[in-house]
Amino acid sequence: MIETGNYIPQKEGVVSLVKNNYLVMMEILFSVSLFLTGGNIIDTKLNLHKYEKDNFKEIFYLKNKDSVNAYCVKHSELENVKKIKYHHHNDGQKTNYKVSKPTDHETKIK
Repeated sequence: MIETGNYIPQKEGVVSLVKNNYLVMMEILFSVSLFLTGGNIIDTKLNLHKYEKDNFKEIFYLKNKDSVNAYCVKHSELENVKKIKYHHHNDGQKTNYKVSKPTDHETKIK
């Protein structure tokens, strides 16, 4: 007779499986976002900015209130992009992007 017993999966295996699934889902979400937007972002001043895949990926994965320097293809210049998330009582969570010229200090860091 085969004993079915109390098999408990390894905790590390479950954690790594969940982490891998999360990363796959984020990559799928990123790919869909890039496909739908074409790398375009509208900033808080309603100006259109276009970024290549690698720069768009950096912007996509930014945490709230973090910023990154990215090259805008449309304006042919380096720009500082800050991601700002906020909650609207009717529409749920919204994300805005504040785009500005990078300062000398910011360009030296990256």
